[in-house]
Amino acid sequence: FRENNLTGTIPSQIGNLVNLGVLYLDGNNLTGSIPATIANIEFLEELDLANNNLTGPFPELPNSQSLFFLSVMNNQLSGPVPASFTGLSSLTALYLTNNAFTSLPDLSELPFLASGNVSSNFLNFDALIPNASIPGFGVAPQKTAPPSVREVSLNGPFAISFDAGGEPDTDYSWSKIGGAAIGENSATFSVVSAG
Repeated sequence: FRENNLTGTIPSQIGNLVNLGVLYLDGNNLTGSIPATIANIEFLEELDLANNNLTGPFPELPNSQSLFFLSVMNNQLSGPVPASFTGLSSLTALYLTNNAFTSLPDLSELPFLASGNVSSNFLNFDALIPNASIPGFGVAPQKTAPPSVREVSLNGPFAISFDAGGEPDTDYSWSKIGGAAIGENSATFSVVSAG
């Protein structure tokens, strides 16, 4: 069903196809969320839902021990990548590029994972550093989250801290919009008023 201009949502009844081995729905105009019932397809080996307009979180896949190829790139999926992905012991390729995922479990212990990409999401250093060690696995660049606005009263002392996450031995560079680099090189940057 690749590139067939299919529209609508993926029906929850897809989970009734328990012996399905390959599901290619990439390159269509599918919307809505990926049904949680997809986890019922125990013998699924390849799942390609790339290049659609799917939204919401990715469901847990606790029974997908046969899955070796998974692509959901170029959708609008969001939230954390499920922790159950660490149990996808047959996975060789994982493509999550260009979504809005906010966290990623450590996949570096998956024995066969040899290629993939998680760039263009909203993943921080804590999610990226363990996975950057996987050969053939792209992690950068990431999307920039919209700036957070914090209201500060100028009638007294104030302090603001920003935490990028990451490992202790990571190098950081902080800068202000329209200005030069500020010089801090730790995961947390703090601004404290003089008064």
